[in-house]
Amino acid sequence: MDKKKILIMTRMALYDKKYAEIDKKRLSCFRDDYVYRKNFIARFYALIGTIILLAVSYASRIYFQEIDPFELNFQNEMYYIIKVVAFVLILYTVIGGLKHNYEYSVSEKRNLRYIKNIERLEKLILEKSEDNGNNGGEERKNG
Repeated sequence: MDKKKILIMTRMALYDKKYAEIDKKRLSCFRDDYVYRKNFIARFYALIGTIILLAVSYASRIYFQEIDPFELNFQNEMYYIIKVVAFVLILYTVIGGLKHNYEYSVSEKRNLRYIKNIERLEKLILEKSEDNGNNGGEERKNG
């Protein structure tokens, strides 16, 4: 077997083993849909985590600093909570968008390399079959 064919088929097999399933899932939808879906999940968990941390923070302030919860300025506290939650959501949106766009791009590049390897392999097979067809015809004429 031709060394080029073996090399190409090895690359393709490695891709199939390591990345094919991941890339298939990522590339099964459009980039924006993939990023939105992944970011939605990240923002949801970030929101839940932020709410839990704020609740623990307020509970510790009330319990350890012995602050009367009814003496807190509710309006100022709500503005603070909204600012913190908005900051966390914006931060996760930006970071998540960059991360998931990068992941999608990497999957696209790997998939394109895989397709190019298929095309190279087909070209080598066609060239080999044409060479065998031409050589076979010459041997028959000479034979």
